[in-house]
Amino acid sequence: STDADVLLGMVERWRAGMLYCIPAVWERILDCKRGYDTRSLYFVNSGTSRVEPELIERLRGRFPGTYMGVHYGSTEMGRGLSIGDSDIARKPYSVGLSIMGVESRIVEGELWQRGLSQASGYFDLPQQSADSFQDGWYLTGDLVERDGEGYYTITGRRREIIRSGGETIAPAEVEASLADFPGVRDVAIVGLPDPRWGEVICAALVIEEGGAVPSVEALRAHLDGRLSAFKHPRKAVAVDSLPRTPATGQIQRSQVRDRILNLDGAS
Repeated sequence: STDADVLLGMVERWRAGMLYCIPAVWERILDCKRGYDTRSLYFVNSGTSRVEPELIERLRGRFPGTYMGVHYGSTEMGRGLSIGDSDIARKPYSVGLSIMGVESRIVEGELWQRGLSQASGYFDLPQQSADSFQDGWYLTGDLVERDGEGYYTITGRRREIIRSGGETIAPAEVEASLADFPGVRDVAIVGLPDPRWGEVICAALVIEEGGAVPSVEALRAHLDGRLSAFKHPRKAVAVDSLPRTPATGQIQRSQVRDRILNLDGAS
């Protein structure tokens, strides 16, 4: 659950010693006005998307005496990098070092990882699997830097795979499910940066002449029962056309993303 009352109620009921939440869920917990007994908590952890130092300080104030940790992971790999309480303040925004059993390396700026918890691929998505898993390594799609002590910091994204709230979304899968939406001639799915979720899914829509831009709610209703809710768009914007490669006609999603970031119409 991502409901603050449910989570805090479970901590109180079961005397939980650790609680991990992405930044967006921690914000809900910090906004929760109802009092819960959380003195059993020993570890308060976050990660998945960028963790602001200000959030860490607020968590320290809300859960005094706990140990903080920031972790980097994915559905494909599980937890892969981690930074502990003693290092968080001196290395803001870092996601730490490789955990035991995981190897990490940087290839042309991109973080590659491998370990025993690694997935073998994506179900029924052979092309995406081939793009993301090579020679025993998982290509995270995240651009990273490593400092002199070996600590990693995420600096951006390379691949088209979208990561939102710890979940991984293949744009082509969402595009295929929206292809028959009434009044939409063409569609591209891209991830837009978001301080809470890491990325949010945005649908770039080419509308039939004279048609209206569908609401996000209409798009999500169309996908209900077809795709899991975390794969549904949270934003939608109309575009005149979608850039495609001349040879294969593939959508150039990086260009679509750049166009949207320069528009005021994403809603």
